[in-house]
Amino acid sequence: MKIERVLMPTDFSTCADVALDHGLFVARRYDATLHLLHAIVLHEEDLGPVSDGFPSMETLYQRIEIGARTEMGQLLVRRADECVRVEEVVRRGVAAAPTIAAYVEEAGIDLVVIGTHGRRGIRRFLLGSVAEEVVRTVPCPVLTIRDQAGKQGLQRPESLLVPFDFSPASEAALGAALELAKEYGARIDLLHAISPPIDASGYGLAMGSHMEVTAAVTKALDEHAAGLPTAVEVRTHVLHGAPGLVVVRFAEKSGSDLIVVGTHGLEGMSRWLLGSVADKVVRGASCPVLVWRQPLEEEPTASDDRAEADA
Repeated sequence: MKIERVLMPTDFSTCADVALDHGLFVARRYDATLHLLHAIVLHEEDLGPVSDGFPSMETLYQRIEIGARTEMGQLLVRRADECVRVEEVVRRGVAAAPTIAAYVEEAGIDLVVIGTHGRRGIRRFLLGSVAEEVVRTVPCPVLTIRDQAGKQGLQRPESLLVPFDFSPASEAALGAALELAKEYGARIDLLHAISPPIDASGYGLAMGSHMEVTAAVTKALDEHAAGLPTAVEVRTHVLHGAPGLVVVRFAEKSGSDLIVVGTHGLEGMSRWLLGSVADKVVRGASCPVLVWRQPLEEEPTASDDRAEADA
């Protein structure tokens, strides 16, 4: 996994502060540059006292930018991590998410690390909804962090959860999870959710009962797992229910350290769109979520790694 430039948007909230620890850890782990970005959105900012008259727009921007750079400096001083190269960036925009997405393109960012629970107020741009919009619009993977998440899950992950619907997107996410599992010595829980009402034709069956569909999916998932690199422990799970909810509940029950989910599921065996599932997982999971997106021309399949891993 090649990561040279990590973007960490901040609104200086507690949530963003927690996410920054993860951003610094990832940058240190991959010897990457961390881009610390604050988006100035005037209607979300504290405009300061106006007793001497309302200042000009440019004066407002300058005042807010000076304050933002001061806060960035304080954040970094408190952590005093000389091993990480940091670029402090302030951008103006009409909304936070498009400003973040534009900077991703401008700087060639490889990974975005963002908190999922910000609050409106002084220098707050609702990181919860912003994170979801960023996940949907940027062309690179996004690591979302809940405000109560600790660092240990990323430092020593033991279990990775991969929602899998047999689509190219879930294959790409599984490929990324395999890289991480081999690097950390972690296991993978490969999870498929059968969403009601069950459509047997979506699983290549002309017709079938509840048990027959479950058996067919379990067989297909087991066969897929058998073709993966033998160096990684992979456990398969087939459950019934709304996929997003199934994933979140399974992660909580099994104590998953990281969920790796694709963003573009295609109608096929399971007929559940990983894009919308990713939204629900980001919104509901208490552990970090890596939302994986990769250009189709570069998209590997997890099975393709077998020869290299077994060599």
